[in-house]
Amino acid sequence: MMKIKCLMKLALLVYGMSLLAYSCKPTQSSSTIASLMHNTVNGLYASGEWKKFDSLNQNDILTYFSKQDQQVLAEKYWEFEINEDAMLYIARDKNQQEIPFWLIRNGFQKTDLSLANESVEYEVWKKRFSKGLVQLGINGFDRHRFVYFTLVQPEKQQDHFKISPRYPIQQSVTKLSKGVSTYQDWTELQLQEIPEALQGSYLLDTYRGRSREAHLQKAFRTTHFPSSPMADQILLTWTGDPSTSQHISWRSATSVKQSKLRYWKENEKDTLSVDALVERLVDIQLANDSEINRFHVDLTGLSAGTKYAYQIVTDQQKSISYSFQTSSHVDSMEFGWFGDIHNDDIWAKYVPKWKNSFPNAQFYLLTGDLVNTGQYRDHWDQLMNGLSTIGASRPIMAVPGNHDSQEGIFPSMYQHFLKYPNHGPFVEANGLTYSFVYGHSKFLMLDGVTFSTASQKKWLEEELKASKEKFKIVCFHFAPYTFESTYADILSDWIPLFDQYGVDLVLSGHFHYYLRTQGEKSKSSPMYVMSVATSVKSRDDIQVLKDAHWKNQGYLYQHIKINKNKLELWSVDTAGVQVDYVKIIKPN
Repeated sequence: MMKIKCLMKLALLVYGMSLLAYSCKPTQSSSTIASLMHNTVNGLYASGEWKKFDSLNQNDILTYFSKQDQQVLAEKYWEFEINEDAMLYIARDKNQQEIPFWLIRNGFQKTDLSLANESVEYEVWKKRFSKGLVQLGINGFDRHRFVYFTLVQPEKQQDHFKISPRYPIQQSVTKLSKGVSTYQDWTELQLQEIPEALQGSYLLDTYRGRSREAHLQKAFRTTHFPSSPMADQILLTWTGDPSTSQHISWRSATSVKQSKLRYWKENEKDTLSVDALVERLVDIQLANDSEINRFHVDLTGLSAGTKYAYQIVTDQQKSISYSFQTSSHVDSMEFGWFGDIHNDDIWAKYVPKWKNSFPNAQFYLLTGDLVNTGQYRDHWDQLMNGLSTIGASRPIMAVPGNHDSQEGIFPSMYQHFLKYPNHGPFVEANGLTYSFVYGHSKFLMLDGVTFSTASQKKWLEEELKASKEKFKIVCFHFAPYTFESTYADILSDWIPLFDQYGVDLVLSGHFHYYLRTQGEKSKSSPMYVMSVATSVKSRDDIQVLKDAHWKNQGYLYQHIKINKNKLELWSVDTAGVQVDYVKIIKPN
């Protein structure tokens, strides 16, 4: 299985269409693809014609666009300037069923050349451009994931040849050679042999999330859990000290103009009220509930070890009362942990049972791939429905997985739902990589998907070095010490720090089976545990390190209990049967 990496510069095109706030035939031509798609989709909703788009082909869809708008689609997807005449090549996946309409229209000719990586074979189209502005069109309406990439071959091989990006603002330009990667979000896909005719070309790479920017074929979805004027999807997280603060968020329909939270110490009468901040979330392709409000409050100055009750008021409609408890500075605690969930409805059915079997969990950890597609709000609706029995009373602390920020797109939807501390290694990582202390344990939550391990190494070492807590627990998505991938960057950048500073437990996911190992088996090595909360496939190829404990079983829940110098971990299945048990005892 290939490791997928997202790069921060891709945040410039957050979501493609998904977060655009989107008439079928606008009276004035839109100047960008984003605004054009916005207007078009809103027009389709107004006319009801969005339902046809599961069966329309490219030519059918083009009839919904004026000639001016088709020109936008043919020229505004990719723009850059060249300072010398050059031959431009488009390398497109041979398996994409429809050739982008603008290729032939704009004078490109198909060649006999081809390029390939281990997964895709590309046909090559060419056109000569004079120096100046180069404008290229959309990959298609079909969201074909292996989008085309571009090669530029100057007619005169001169050192001063220059490619200047216009849109996207940040573009990567490299000399074409064997072994170069074409997708920023999947760098392991590397070009194999380079034809002689393409020697001397420059590669402008891309990322697969760009396939979403003009997605209309089979694009529209509905949610089984649409919003209403009442508050729902209530979720506790921490953005500050768990002993003195509590973050609470919830959803409502956009008809709700304001919302507030009332809270009080349980069994006391004094009540405080806080006005909530609101964010508008838009998934324009979610036909029955494309816009919602998500409200947030940060409660601070709370008393440690204290139980509070709270109630949400939306436009004078009051919710039932809920409760939470702040942490205390004691040396015992319990918490739960789920591996990959993928907004699984079967998992959701068992959450209440696990909660009742282990009622003393004070919070829950999630180690990535919370949803199948991080840009689809209906997937988040499914997840929130599954968390509804625990999320309103127990904080949910997570790290993103590759499905939460798919195909090089920044995990913005993740950040809208999940609010975490803003003290990461750099500004862009705030709320994605962070730490918190609960009781006498330090939790380091690392985003190894969106950011490189090297970029977080210094921060990680500083956090570990400063930690005086008895137990140190690390969470991130990609599990090391599996036969599918060694993750050399994790092994070189993070694991030596885990050994040096006495990390006790590392929790991960990604590969869908249960695995516990102590890695290199040195005395200072932490315990590494990988788990999965969704289904698994029947397979007989799993290989593990000697003495590792593993099981090809899904729908698992882990419960961790810490008491003074002892940590215990149980893994159980949907019937409550124990799959694994391990304990770590530290010197007093």
